[in-house]
Amino acid sequence: MRNRPAVAAAAALVAVALFCILGPLLTPIPYDAIYPDYVGAAPSLFPHPTETEARAMLDRIAGRLRARIADVMFEGGQARVTLQAPRPIDERGLAYFERSDAFGPARVIESRDAGRALVVAAPLRRTWLLAGADGNGRDLLTRMMIAARVSLLVGVLGCAVALGIGVVYGAAAGYGRMRLVDVLYALPFMFFVILLVCSSAAISC
Repeated sequence: MRNRPAVAAAAALVAVALFCILGPLLTPIPYDAIYPDYVGAAPSLFPHPTETEARAMLDRIAGRLRARIADVMFEGGQARVTLQAPRPIDERGLAYFERSDAFGPARVIESRDAGRALVVAAPLRRTWLLAGADGNGRDLLTRMMIAARVSLLVGVLGCAVALGIGVVYGAAAGYGRMRLVDVLYALPFMFFVILLVCSSAAISC
């Protein structure tokens, strides 16, 4: 405890281990969840979607409905959109809102001009991507935690196997008067490396 750098390093190691072990249990996003609308999203302390992202998604939804956006307003955690089209808008197409990563189920507030104009309200679906998203739209923070788990497991298993081999090796040298150790020295070192890697991989699987 008198060695402050050593204590600080041990605390940092424990913090990293807890971050990797408990982090995926606390984050609401699974490591394999895919968000197609947030592919390559930049790290941010604010939730997605931003107004710019939501407006871009609304434009895509309107295009699928063969309509255009006459007006849009974001208020109270929901989007209020006015859609207009030359033909009556099929309300079944409002399922596109729920299929996106930004909105929940949409409902029609008002229908005008024989269904050629709809006022639609859809709740915003907030998603926190603190470390951003990768090229497939997966949360990088959660995936880093899972990857760090594997790295920690490999390190712990490597140390445990090396310690076990070292104890057995030292005991053999002490009680076997070095004869068994001489036999082991005669074997290729690569054989032990392959054995160690295979055993670590088998335990981790």
